[in-house]
Amino acid sequence: MVKIALPLLAVILFVGCKGSVVKTRAEAQKNRKLLLSLNIGMTEDEVLATMGKPKKTKAYLLDDRTIEFWFYLTEGYMIDDGRFRDSDYTPLAFEGRKLIGWGRSFYDRTLKYEHKIETK
Repeated sequence: MVKIALPLLAVILFVGCKGSVVKTRAEAQKNRKLLLSLNIGMTEDEVLATMGKPKKTKAYLLDDRTIEFWFYLTEGYMIDDGRFRDSDYTPLAFEGRKLIGWGRSFYDRTLKYEHKIETK
């Protein structure tokens, strides 16, 4: 009985941990599905209602425009030291509180001309 209980307890603790692969994989999968509900022109409030709170945000000054990016976890695997890579997140871009695009390619193209002004 003890031989079964110890491994079972270890699995329960592993699955229940906040940063566990199981939980982060589920969060990433949920976020990937929710991305399909987004539309260009949605307000920040509409995106919050759809996606929930982002994991992190960054704002950039491009000429006279401010572009804010919200980052959502969309890959559920951590690197060895327990941190996620930038590529594990999908960025959503806002200008004037409206969604103007999303995805890593959109982010990379936008950053060619960036002047970072704020990180939250």
